[in-house]
Amino acid sequence: MLYRHFTTEQPKDCWSQPKADEFKVRGARYLVDGIKNVSKVSRFEVACCEMCAVGEKIDHIASLQHSALHRLRNETQYAEGSHPFSVNFLIIQFQLPGISFTMYMRARQNQNPDQEVCPGFSEMMNQFVNGTDDYRNDRFKILPTVREGSWMVRKMVGAKPALLGKKISCTYSKGADYLEIDVDIATSYVAQKILGVVQGYCKSLIVDLGFLIEGREEKELPEVMLGAVRFHNVDLGTIPKLEMEPASSPRITDRSSDSKSL
Repeated sequence: MLYRHFTTEQPKDCWSQPKADEFKVRGARYLVDGIKNVSKVSRFEVACCEMCAVGEKIDHIASLQHSALHRLRNETQYAEGSHPFSVNFLIIQFQLPGISFTMYMRARQNQNPDQEVCPGFSEMMNQFVNGTDDYRNDRFKILPTVREGSWMVRKMVGAKPALLGKKISCTYSKGADYLEIDVDIATSYVAQKILGVVQGYCKSLIVDLGFLIEGREEKELPEVMLGAVRFHNVDLGTIPKLEMEPASSPRITDRSSDSKSL
């Protein structure tokens, strides 16, 4: 179930975490000069990723028995005051036709974004976590970048930031220590069209997906990355299948002995 992390010995069909400074975001004076600068260190780090084939769409994957969230809770100890956010984990699930891809991000410890980034970041982040879906949809931004790939794929994917909740249906589920965002690709004709092209080239692609909250006021700038994931030459033909038991307890059936696991 866990998708394999990048290694130099096995650099394909895996994921890694690009550095935040590989992305350009709105600078401190963006409202005046429109200039973008490289991001400071992301506020969350990708802890692990899951990928599986599914018979039907899975909602709120963090609530299921197999979710990596349960293991991460045991592995990650947060001292009081180690970060200013109301959740420790940010989970993003992409619900593709027949496939579920989930990235689990955990807050970096010993950070003070209001001093390190901008004075309004903690307030903005906590409003995103605890506020309305309208606010979330209006601020949740994705930055896609094709690092390696054909001209056709680069043209289809593009490199411009987009407010994800304005383009695709996003469902938000909040737990005691996490916020999950489920992104349903099937709700967007354009997204499905792009996916249809990209799927045929996956084995030759290296693609970054970065995420952030859009800053719109002076106190919310400069922007900073929440986190990002890089896909390396994904082989969609070897994704293990997730079978749901009647009691909603998932069971993994590997399609091959070389399953996508750490």
